[in-house]
Amino acid sequence: MLAAGAERGWRMKQAIILGTAQFGMDYGLTNRAGQVPPAIAAAILREAKKHGVSCLDTAPAYENADNVLGALGETADFALSMKIGAQTASAASVDALRTEFERSLACLRRGRADILLLHRAHWLAGTPARGVRQWLEEEKQAGRIGAYGVSVYEPADLAPVLADGPVDWVQLPLSILDPRWWRDGHLERLRTAGIRVQLRSLLLQGLVLADPARLPPPLMPAREVLIRLDNAARRQKCSRLALALAFARAAPAQALVIGVTTVAELQACLAALQTSLALDWFAFACDDATVTDPRRWPAGIRIAA
Repeated sequence: MLAAGAERGWRMKQAIILGTAQFGMDYGLTNRAGQVPPAIAAAILREAKKHGVSCLDTAPAYENADNVLGALGETADFALSMKIGAQTASAASVDALRTEFERSLACLRRGRADILLLHRAHWLAGTPARGVRQWLEEEKQAGRIGAYGVSVYEPADLAPVLADGPVDWVQLPLSILDPRWWRDGHLERLRTAGIRVQLRSLLLQGLVLADPARLPPPLMPAREVLIRLDNAARRQKCSRLALALAFARAAPAQALVIGVTTVAELQACLAALQTSLALDWFAFACDDATVTDPRRWPAGIRIAA
């Protein structure tokens, strides 16, 4: 599971986890092709495996992604980092979580999740959540999961969980536009607590790479930051993608979640990850949550070609 030797062909301190949301749904600000066709998804998986990417980020919330992955028969050599509970009632229900977990494993045609993350952090906090923790520990003892944790948006989501007991992993959003988890010391506190971290939303669904001149009105506050990123990339003689991923490489975390829609995009990301820079990373922050939090974007928003 996310072994240190998994990064064949390039030097990385973090493991790379391949995101699969695009395999099951039309996902991303700059995605103009829609859901990735199964044949292309299979090609992406083969290319990822060739380069030592050894883990997949999966979730029933990614609509048809679990079924696509299961049908492809290309995932046996990948570890699974699975998220469940996005569509389960807000009250913690062990039966509902167990059912979703078992259904997802069946769709994926797998018998085990190497990492199981809960979408709702409060399910692991307080007396009502003790049953959820007990279930997770039982699944861990039975070998059906290797580790467990939570997927969160805000630092406030995590505090009650950690107050109630440890978790193995936390998945959280971090990008060069939104470095708060790192800048404000939360990643260091997780490291000190011995909790491993997966970073997602590294490119903010493509916003980090968008043309500043083509931003829709709700995302216009990002324009000046994107221009500054372009200027910095020119000075460093690298692409904006390389700059954004160098930021992620510099962050204190164990794994980076990267989603792509083509083999070429995957190759570009893997090449960009070889860029190592030392910059004032927090100088590119966009402190406007309507821009950096996808939950606040208008439904169906896209950035034109």
